[in-house]
Formats: sequence, C-alpha cells, structure tokens
Amino acid sequence: MKIAIIIPSLAQKGPIIIAYELVKGLLSYGHNVSVFYFDNIIELHFPCEVNKIKLYEFWKIKGFDIIHTHCLRPDIFGFISKKIFKKTCHITTIHNLVEDDLSYSYGNFVSSIISGLWRATWKGLDGRVVLTDHAYSYYKSSQPNLSFHRIYNGRSSNSFKAIDDFDSAYICEIKQKFKIIGSCAVLTRRKGLEQVIKALPILEEYIFLLIGDGPAREELIKLAIELGVLDRFLMLGQKNNARDYMPYMDCYVLPSRSEGLSLALLEAVSSGIPTVCASIPQIQEIFSEKEVAYFQLDNTSSFVESINKINNEGLDYQNRALRRYNDCYTCDVMVVNYLNYYKSFFS
Repeated sequence: MKIAIIIPSLAQKGPIIIAYELVKGLLSYGHNVSVFYFDNIIELHFPCEVNKIKLYEFWKIKGFDIIHTHCLRPDIFGFISKKIFKKTCHITTIHNLVEDDLSYSYGNFVSSIISGLWRATWKGLDGRVVLTDHAYSYYKSSQPNLSFHRIYNGRSSNSFKAIDDFDSAYICEIKQKFKIIGSCAVLTRRKGLEQVIKALPILEEYIFLLIGDGPAREELIKLAIELGVLDRFLMLGQKNNARDYMPYMDCYVLPSRSEGLSLALLEAVSSGIPTVCASIPQIQEIFSEKEVAYFQLDNTSSFVESINKINNEGLDYQNRALRRYNDCYTCDVMVVNYLNYYKSFFS
C-alpha cells in the first residue's frame, strides 16, 4: 500500500512518536510510506520521504491509498482532502479524550469550541482509531452514528544510551543517599505531578526526579518550597532522550488525572522499571493491579502505600508487567493491528 502519514510537526511528542513507530513498522512490512508535516520543528528523523506542507496544499497527497492523520490540524486537512480525493481511504488516530485534555490547557469554554470542531472533522473520514476501550465507550456514547476501532499503542524496546555526564554523576551521587521516584512528562495540571511532591514529607528516603517542562513548572516548585522538600525535588527539564534516564529510577510514577495511552508508561515497563500509576480507567485497562501498583487520585496515604508495595515487591511487579508488555504493547503488535485495519477498507 501507498500510505501518507500526516502530523503537526516532527517534534518528539506522544502522537508523533507513535506515528514514527508506525512508519518504521510499515516500512519493515514493505509498504510505501511518506510523512507530511506543518510546523518547522524537527526532533524526530523519520526513515522515509518527509515533506513539509501547508494546510491548503492538498494536491501533495494525491495518489495515496491511505491518508492517516494524527491531531487536530492534520484531521482538518484530512477532512477537507477527503472531499477532494473521495476514493482515497482517510483515517485518524484519536490520541486523547479531547474535552478532558483541552479543558486542562484552555478551560471548559474554549475546550467545548475546539472539541466540537475536532469531532466534526471525524464525521467526514472513513475510519477512526482510539487507544483504549475506555476511549471507545467515551466517544461511541456521544457519537453513536460513527464507527470507532480500538488499537493499543506500541513502543519499541530500545537499548539505553548514555546520558549527559554531569547528570549521570549527579544522579549517581544522589542514589547513594536516596531512592529515586521518577517521571517523564509535560508539566501540566493534567499530569497530577503535585501528588508526588505532597508525599515527599512522608517518603523521607526518596527523591523525586522529574524530566520535562511545561506551564505547571513554577507551581510545582512553589509547592515543594512550601512543603520543605525542594532539596528532594530534582527537575532536569526537557530532555530529548528522557527514556535514557529511566534506568536510574527505582520506580516510575504516572500520576495523571487523564491519559490516552501513556508512552512513558510503556517505556518504563519495557525498560524493567517497576511502576506506580493513578487509578484511572484508561490505565487500569492496560495493566492489572498485579502488574503495576495503583493509588487513588489525591490520596497521599494511598500513594505512599503503593510506593511501599513497589519497594517490597518491585521485582514481581516488574516481571508480570514486562510479560504483559511483550504480549500486547510492542511496536510490532501495534503495526500488525493497523495493517489489518487498513486492509479492512479494501476487502
């Protein structure tokens, strides 16, 4: 098949990383893949033809069997291009619960306007992929006339590369005194990272290592100062190789209030890092309570209890989660599922 993948940019962000993994897999199965993007942000280098386009340059995607879009602007592009290239199959992957995601960033009013527009674009496409059964139910209940198809994300299990020498030496020095709770995230309120900081006064033997940046950065620092734990809150900022910091962590934490299907979670599990997660439906669907330790949102005692479980039984959690990952969430499993979905439109 000749497949066009359309993404906002080549930034190293969740939906674009998934597109990258998908492209690699599709190429390995012998398909002809081209990537199209809008913004001049280049952090990922795709192993195929890559073209920067403008929102009106529809003629550049003529002749493809599949047009596969990711995120809002590509979906708008796909919606309009479907009106032009009626015989081409247009699908989208919906990476989030749009109202939840947008409301945390822009508020409920703006979220309602943007999400309404976004949902309208899906009506003109041939196929819509969601990441979890929870997302399937979420969208199907409000748009029952549309068909949705669930495909779990997949992530390659790559070998680790060396991190910055200064960071490595600093973290190794810290590990002589503390255990490390780690997380890699865009710093927004949706990620729930303040819950970890609130537990640090109790978890005196731990330090919180946070990789990432974002609008909630100053709020998190202010909270750490108020609680007297700033000396055990280590923020290293945005790192393009965030995954390479995971081997330094004694446990990984995903305290999000809402998620699509967290790539960082799959990376931690595939890296053999025992993991603590907020008890939200999107994550409970992916791993069982025997594979990751769950805690109740905004319940510090519950969070501390989960950390203690990992401290005492981390290897058992780690092994069970890794088996689950290998069975369900590898890149190859995801790619095969997408190929089967593509082919279903031509059968």
